[in-house]
Amino acid sequence: MAEEKISDLDRILGAPRGAILYMMAVMIVPYIISRLNIFVDTAWVAELGPDAVTAASVVKPLYFIISCVGVGFGIGASACISCYIGRKKIERVEDIATNAVLCGIFISVGISLILLVFIGPILYIIGAENVQEQAREYMFPLSTCASILISSGILASILKAEGAAKKVMVSVLLGAVVNIVLDPT
Repeated sequence: MAEEKISDLDRILGAPRGAILYMMAVMIVPYIISRLNIFVDTAWVAELGPDAVTAASVVKPLYFIISCVGVGFGIGASACISCYIGRKKIERVEDIATNAVLCGIFISVGISLILLVFIGPILYIIGAENVQEQAREYMFPLSTCASILISSGILASILKAEGAAKKVMVSVLLGAVVNIVLDPT
C-alpha cells in the first residue's frame, strides 16, 4: 500500500491536536535558532572589543523593531488568509499575500529612509554617543536592508498560515547556519 503524502494545508486542517503540536514544534525551532544566531554573533562581536559590543547592543533594539513590523504585517495577513482558507475562498489568499508583501515593501522603504536620514539623532537618542561611529557601521546595513527583514517576517507568516511552517523552519535554520559559518573567527 503506497503511503499518501499529506499536504501542509491538509495537515493543519486535519486533527486539531496533532495540527497544534506540529505547528508548535516547527514554530519554536526557528525562534531557538535565531536566538542562538544572536548569541554567536554577539560572541564574534565581543572579540572586537567592548565598544563594538556596546554599539551592537545599542542598535539591536532597532533590529527587533524593524523585524516586528514584518511580523505584525505577517500576523495580520495570516489571520486573513486563515479566515479565507476556512471559508474555502482560496482565490482570495493570493490577493491578501500580495497586498501584505507590497505594503511591507512600501513601509520598509519609508523606514529605511527615516533611519538613513536621521541616523545621527537616532543614535544620540538611544544612547550611542560614546560609540557613535561603530553604531553607524552596524546601523547602516540594518537601515538599507530593512525591506529584507520586513519581507521575511511577512513571508514567513504567510507560509505558516498556509501550513508550511516546516519550510519556514528549514529556511531559518539554513540562514542561521550560513550566518554562523560566515562569521569571521
